[in-house]
Amino acid sequence: GERMDAIDKGWMRANPLRPFDPPLTAAGSEMGKKAGHAIHALINTEKLAPVSRVYSSPLIRCIETAAEVCESLGFSGKICPEP
Repeated sequence: GERMDAIDKGWMRANPLRPFDPPLTAAGSEMGKKAGHAIHALINTEKLAPVSRVYSSPLIRCIETAAEVCESLGFSGKICPEP
């Protein structure tokens, strides 16, 4: 999804502790929700097993995207960040 540093070019300088780990924008969060809805539709259409685990990069934008996807899927398990 869309990242904060893509719309705010000063974001990296304003966040020196994690300059390369920007969060999602509101549009990026919406993209994550849409991805989750698309995955949900595919699971239902293809009669696939429901999601049982979610793995993600530990970057904040990736965790945020995974959280939006999980919410859209109705998945209440934990997101497993991978190193």
